[in-house]
Amino acid sequence: MGGITSAVKKCDLFAVDKFLKFKNDDDHTTITGGICSIILIAIFVVIFASTAIATINRENTTHSVSYYRPTNPLVLGEKGK
Repeated sequence: MGGITSAVKKCDLFAVDKFLKFKNDDDHTTITGGICSIILIAIFVVIFASTAIATINRENTTHSVSYYRPTNPLVLGEKGK
């Protein structure tokens, strides 16, 4: 169990620097900070992967083409009716 908690604490992205060192640690890491960091990283990975897959499958890419053709080609600026 100690190995899991130390591994989660190493993932803590919200660790704060300590002015006074305790057990020669530079940062104060917590299990809560490690769990929040792991959850945030997982969310970002899922969002990035889904966006990348949608882009590769061309689901999110759109395009449109519109043409302007006047009724009288000699008169510029008048839209066709």
